[in-house]
Amino acid sequence: KQNTKKFIFMSICAFIFYLTPMLFNFNIGGTSQSLIAHAIDFVLSPTIYNYAMGFATLVFSAIIIGTIVFTFYESKIEFLNEVFQCTAIHKFLRIFGSLIFLFTHYQIGLDTTIGAIILGENTGGVLTDLGRTLLLTLVTGVFFLPFLIDFGLIEFVGEFLHRMMQKLFRVPGYAAVDAITSFLGDGTIGIVVTDRLYQAGYYNKREAVVIATNFSVIGLGFAIVVGINLGFTQNFGVFYGTILLVTILVGIIMARIPYKKWGDTYYTEPKVMPKLPGSKFENGVVLASQKAAETDTKQAFFASWKTGVMLYVGLLPVIIAAGTMGLIVAEHTPLFEIITKPIAPLYRLLGFTPETSTLMATSTIAGLFDMYLPTIF
Repeated sequence: KQNTKKFIFMSICAFIFYLTPMLFNFNIGGTSQSLIAHAIDFVLSPTIYNYAMGFATLVFSAIIIGTIVFTFYESKIEFLNEVFQCTAIHKFLRIFGSLIFLFTHYQIGLDTTIGAIILGENTGGVLTDLGRTLLLTLVTGVFFLPFLIDFGLIEFVGEFLHRMMQKLFRVPGYAAVDAITSFLGDGTIGIVVTDRLYQAGYYNKREAVVIATNFSVIGLGFAIVVGINLGFTQNFGVFYGTILLVTILVGIIMARIPYKKWGDTYYTEPKVMPKLPGSKFENGVVLASQKAAETDTKQAFFASWKTGVMLYVGLLPVIIAAGTMGLIVAEHTPLFEIITKPIAPLYRLLGFTPETSTLMATSTIAGLFDMYLPTIF
């Protein structure tokens, strides 16, 4: 009973924070929007803003220093090596993105020709604003992530989706746990989960590919950032519901494409999941309670914060760097205009005006550089 109560309490917390943005808005201070949006507005308010930006300065400065130091140094603490050691290209993107944020935020170098191009309000300035929002969203999102994935909610919901996953996506029923974690949590975390399950024998190669390519593309946290920046917070259910619908349709199609390079072979001895005799609800409660019993609360939140550090260092400056480079190309070269000409007629066939079709085609191609660029366009 104690474990069941633990599962129920943690699931309620996860529902309030992660799922209510799809269903409800909260009216606070005369503004109706999701809880995450309210949290970000609070941190960006004049009272808290300076402290938040001081934290941001520490984060990006630590990324620059850590990336340079760990080019020549290896720590006895393996986690630090995992965080800071990376490829040469990734090092450049981390340092470049961090410098863009710091230089733009503190108005350094904007009066030079190169500075105006890289740090202007339509290039680096746009990504710096995004960086502030992402910084805060990752803090809040990572803190609440264990409520979603570590205390049985995924197992409970997965039990109800068992048959659907097999019929629609041709993957094992317990893959619902993985898919929901990716879709409602974070795509990066979903990739890690899929890889671990594959190496443990839960998936064969084809199943792992289907799950990773269909469900680990965009998580709820990133979609909320998009919604906030585009003003979709009041209609977030429709916005994210559309993403859900497209994900399901594409997943059904992709699951039926023959993957010649990835067959039905396993990395290790295949796992066989036990069949419980009760109803779906009873089995879901049993599985969820077992998961809650197995989870050490302190370790779960500590592991979540470690994931947050990985995302901060490995993702945040890269988004800023890649997005800025894409905007520089869009603002100062005719490249996007040239390569989008074959795509614009497709949008016109769907009924959009020539001007709108051109803008949409440009945004579509921009998304190949970074998936946030279409939002900026």
